[in-house]
Amino acid sequence: VALLSQGGESLVAYLYGEVAGFGPLQPFLADPEVTEIKLIDPQTVLVERAGQRLCRTVAFPGGIEEVRRLAVRLAELGGHAVSRREPVAQVQLADGSRILLMPFEEIPQVLIRRRAARAFDLDTLLAYGTLDEPTAEYLRALARAQAFFLVAGPSGSGKTAFLETLLTLYPPQAHIVVVQQGTEIRKEGVHPLITLLEGADDPAAPNSLEAVA
Repeated sequence: VALLSQGGESLVAYLYGEVAGFGPLQPFLADPEVTEIKLIDPQTVLVERAGQRLCRTVAFPGGIEEVRRLAVRLAELGGHAVSRREPVAQVQLADGSRILLMPFEEIPQVLIRRRAARAFDLDTLLAYGTLDEPTAEYLRALARAQAFFLVAGPSGSGKTAFLETLLTLYPPQAHIVVVQQGTEIRKEGVHPLITLLEGADDPAAPNSLEAVA
């Protein structure tokens, strides 16, 4: 209370970031328009904001070792133990955001992919230059026909966001069932009649992707 009364909000925010948050990366996460954060080195971060990738400065006073400690702590907060024998951790947060951590690289790797605040619509993708108008019209026709389709691409290419956009185009009376691994697709702002199922990796589990299929 004394700190707050003396204008110590910045100190409190710093302490929270160091103990329970994302350290020097916390200010980027406070911006709802930021959807991806990739730490390049202890002084540089690549941020995707409103569809544009921007290079920004960041300050890890402890250098690489401070970055390493942050990556290990984030992995542990997500329930993963990392070591040099198991050097990679993938953490999924409750809001669907995903974190890829490789603490023991020469330069520790931290990649945060956040779910956008709301599902994109075609107009937004057109404005970003992701699609052109003929492609957008083809997708509208695909949804009207309720045709089968496959969305494929490497990690981080935008498959989930693109699929959410497609689902917004389906007629409101269509009942959509989505089987997913982890929390990816959202209900809000996507479609009024969508059922989300979550599968497990283990084929023997009753809710495994194979069992659900």
